[in-house]
Amino acid sequence: QLIGSTPLGARPFGVAVSRTGVVYVTQLDAASVTRLDTTLSAGAPIAVGNVPTGVTFAPRGDVAYVTNQWSQSVGVIDVASGRQLSTIGIPADPFVPFVSPDGSKLFITSNTNNVFVASTSTRAITDVVQLTHAPNGFALHPDQKRIYVSASFGGTVHEIDIASNAILRTFAPGGTPQGLVVSKDGSELFVANEAGWMDVYS
Repeated sequence: QLIGSTPLGARPFGVAVSRTGVVYVTQLDAASVTRLDTTLSAGAPIAVGNVPTGVTFAPRGDVAYVTNQWSQSVGVIDVASGRQLSTIGIPADPFVPFVSPDGSKLFITSNTNNVFVASTSTRAITDVVQLTHAPNGFALHPDQKRIYVSASFGGTVHEIDIASNAILRTFAPGGTPQGLVVSKDGSELFVANEAGWMDVYS
């Protein structure tokens, strides 16, 4: 049952909800992120970089990260003030950000073969994980020690150790793997494939 709808222009794309209930929506054509309150009313837009796509919150909800795809940066938004305070430069077009459960690391997919890893304290790139082409989506394992990354144009899915950034396993579903999720008990990985099917791995 639909409980509400909020008109937003400029091609709304990414959405994230913080643990405190703040909702951020990226708008591709407005170089902005809009905050929604609990009544779904839109607040003043937050100016960010060009073509903002993915957005996510730090575990405490006080900071948000937005991938400014055509600005080749990740914007760091202070949620209290509603401003992008700084950016992390990325030598590629970033797609999706993911914050480690302890809040210390930021993983960023891109239009290259690389996932970039940044420190949230120094806001600088600390490592590069080489996968196959165009890594895109993230899924967190319930043990909070591993993430899964789909490489959409590489036809692969990679399991990465969060602490070491090491690739633990690689699955090769072929096609164009996109969104993925791990079951609540951690026993199965579901991968939506844009080529026309869904894979389930044990």
